[in-house]
Amino acid sequence: MVSPHVHVPYIKIGEYFSFIKENRINLEIYLSSNSLDSLRDNDIKELKKRLDYKPSLSLHAPFMDLSPGAVDNKIRNVTMERFSQVFEIAEILNPKVIVFHSGYEKWKYAKRVDIWLEESLEFKVDDGKTWF
Repeated sequence: MVSPHVHVPYIKIGEYFSFIKENRINLEIYLSSNSLDSLRDNDIKELKKRLDYKPSLSLHAPFMDLSPGAVDNKIRNVTMERFSQVFEIAEILNPKVIVFHSGYEKWKYAKRVDIWLEESLEFKVDDGKTWF
């Protein structure tokens, strides 16, 4: 049987950590843009140590105002930066899954998925790897 992952914002983990650990909860950790901005170098390493019961992990990337297929290059660049930050955290926590939102909204692109898709297929993160 597969155990579910419970969605917990990163900023709430400390508040609920004793319950999380006691119940050996698998986590989907939501990394908001504010969380990414406030994280210090050792915060994620410390979290990994505290998760010594070895839960199954997934990460949920920030998504508000982000779009890898954005027509506006500045929005795409910010999206690349945020996604890169999540990949750096993933290298430490080794999640099974990372949830990213596509940013596609039919009303915004007048149902022209081709406009969004063309930009999205070219989306690259810092190291030059294509992730989508």
